[in-house]
Amino acid sequence: YFIHDMIRTSQGKGVIAMSEPAAKAMQDMRAFMFRRVYSDPVAKAEESRAEKLVEVLYKYFYAHIDELPAHFRSMISDETSKMRAVCDYISAMSDHFSIAKYEELFVPKAWSVL
Repeated sequence: YFIHDMIRTSQGKGVIAMSEPAAKAMQDMRAFMFRRVYSDPVAKAEESRAEKLVEVLYKYFYAHIDELPAHFRSMISDETSKMRAVCDYISAMSDHFSIAKYEELFVPKAWSVL
């Protein structure tokens, strides 16, 4: 919604802008995110665990580059692009997907039936 609105609103103006309703929705969403995610004590308490999950996934995929999807592997031409491809892959993951990927890679299969 926001991207389409910016394109429509900015087209032919020489400046990137949003319509009034989209700008209001963006402000409301931003306020919600600060209140409920970025500053929420419950979410903040989980921050170090989330960082560890991302770190473990990064180390795994950096060591097992052949397990990246083909699109991300095609980006690699040197050491810097290898790091970038792994970072891009992980940053494209949703929270649910990253947790599922972590479980797939590191949690014993027998535990998932408990």
